[in-house]
Amino acid sequence: MGVVEEVSAGGTEVRLAPRMFPPPGATLVVLGGPGAGQTRLVTTGKVNGSYSIDRPFDAWLALNVSKVAALPTAGHKLIVGNTFIKTSVVQWFSNTIHGVHADNTFTGCNARSGIGGVEIGGALQVAGLCYKGAPGQVFYTEFLGNTLEESDGITLVDNFGNTQMNDCAQRGWFSGPWVQWIVLRRNSFAGVSQLARHDAKQAGTTPRCGAVVQRAFKIGNTTDLVAEHQQFSCPAGALKGGYDVVGCDHCAIRN
Repeated sequence: MGVVEEVSAGGTEVRLAPRMFPPPGATLVVLGGPGAGQTRLVTTGKVNGSYSIDRPFDAWLALNVSKVAALPTAGHKLIVGNTFIKTSVVQWFSNTIHGVHADNTFTGCNARSGIGGVEIGGALQVAGLCYKGAPGQVFYTEFLGNTLEESDGITLVDNFGNTQMNDCAQRGWFSGPWVQWIVLRRNSFAGVSQLARHDAKQAGTTPRCGAVVQRAFKIGNTTDLVAEHQQFSCPAGALKGGYDVVGCDHCAIRN
């Protein structure tokens, strides 16, 4: 993780911070600062101190300012049209760009993350974090038309409040947000998971139906989330699901 120090006149060669050594096939991701969200493929290794990329960064990139990471190329993942019965979590756990969960069915699926001391979870989940010095962004992902029955809902967790796992800020690198540009649309939630019933019984509280839950912790809020046109159905005697969003900037949450 570092910065772009220099760009060639044509834009397809870049000089990176000295600690960055991406091999051909790696992806450069602008994590934060001007030009955030851009990705470029490294096509050749170090030549005269520079690396070749598949196309120029746009003009928003600021030399020696924008925070860039060199990562294994991971993205364009599709999980579509599957049926999950009594499973645990299906998730994007860091290093995801352009991932889609669509038209999947979850029945009786229970999940609690417990990562970083965060005792929340969803049958569908996003986890973005700095994992012991390694960047783990989740950018440009979609959840479309999924059906969750008697299952924990959809959970987005950003910047775990655990210094052992989220130490990029301590190193003076990019500190978040790690979850950005996400769309949730036309998902349906019905009933209460067995885990929610168990937890409520242990705590002497009322169980909650499946919900959309988002949390960001300490360092940087999630940004640019659009959530709309979900359907929530809840039996009598349980708390309604709906949206439970804490720590989200430039986000549009609507029915």
